[in-house]
Amino acid sequence: MSISTLSGFVTKTLEIFPDTDRIRIDIGETEGTFKIESVELICMEQMENHLYDMAGNLEE
Repeated sequence: MSISTLSGFVTKTLEIFPDTDRIRIDIGETEGTFKIESVELICMEQMENHLYDMAGNLEE
Protein backbone atom coordinates (compact mmCIF):
# COMPACT_ATOMS: atom_id res chain seq x y z
CA MET A 1 0.00 0.00 0.00
CA SER A 2 1.47 3.35 -0.97
CA ILE A 3 1.85 6.36 1.29
CA SER A 4 -0.55 8.36 -0.89
CA THR A 5 -3.24 5.73 -0.24
CA LEU A 6 -2.69 5.95 3.51
CA SER A 7 -2.78 9.75 3.54
CA GLY A 8 -6.55 9.70 2.88
CA PHE A 9 -7.36 8.31 6.32
CA VAL A 10 -8.43 10.40 9.30
CA THR A 11 -8.63 8.95 12.81
CA LYS A 12 -10.44 10.87 15.53
CA THR A 13 -11.15 9.97 19.14
CA LEU A 14 -14.59 11.35 19.87
CA GLU A 15 -15.40 10.20 23.39
CA ILE A 16 -13.40 8.66 26.21
CA PHE A 17 -15.12 7.35 29.32
CA PRO A 18 -12.27 7.24 31.90
CA ASP A 19 -14.36 5.74 34.72
CA THR A 20 -15.43 2.80 32.54
CA ASP A 21 -13.86 0.44 30.04
CA ARG A 22 -15.48 2.26 27.10
CA ILE A 23 -14.05 4.42 24.34
CA ARG A 24 -15.64 5.62 21.11
CA ILE A 25 -13.41 6.05 18.07
CA ASP A 26 -14.59 7.49 14.76
CA ILE A 27 -12.46 6.45 11.80
CA GLY A 28 -13.08 8.31 8.58
CA GLU A 29 -11.83 7.34 5.14
CA THR A 30 -12.04 8.86 1.71
CA GLU A 31 -13.33 5.84 -0.20
CA GLY A 32 -13.82 2.09 0.08
CA THR A 33 -14.88 -0.31 2.82
CA PHE A 34 -12.34 -1.45 5.37
CA LYS A 35 -12.21 -4.11 8.08
CA ILE A 36 -10.47 -3.12 11.33
CA GLU A 37 -8.43 -6.05 12.61
CA SER A 38 -7.05 -4.45 15.77
CA VAL A 39 -6.93 -1.24 17.79
CA GLU A 40 -4.18 -0.42 20.30
CA LEU A 41 -5.01 1.88 23.20
CA ILE A 42 -2.20 3.37 25.28
CA CYS A 43 -2.82 4.57 28.84
CA MET A 44 -1.32 8.06 29.09
CA GLU A 45 -1.97 8.50 32.84
CA GLN A 46 1.40 7.12 33.92
CA MET A 47 3.20 9.19 31.29
CA GLU A 48 1.39 12.37 32.35
CA ASN A 49 2.21 11.73 36.02
CA HIS A 50 5.89 11.19 35.13
CA LEU A 51 6.05 14.45 33.16
CA TYR A 52 4.25 16.24 36.00
CA ASP A 53 6.87 14.97 38.47
CA MET A 54 9.73 15.98 36.14
CA ALA A 55 8.40 19.55 36.11
CA GLY A 56 8.86 19.72 39.88
CA ASN A 57 5.17 20.12 40.61
CA LEU A 58 4.77 17.26 43.05
CA GLU A 59 1.55 16.86 44.98
CA GLU A 60 1.92 16.94 48.73
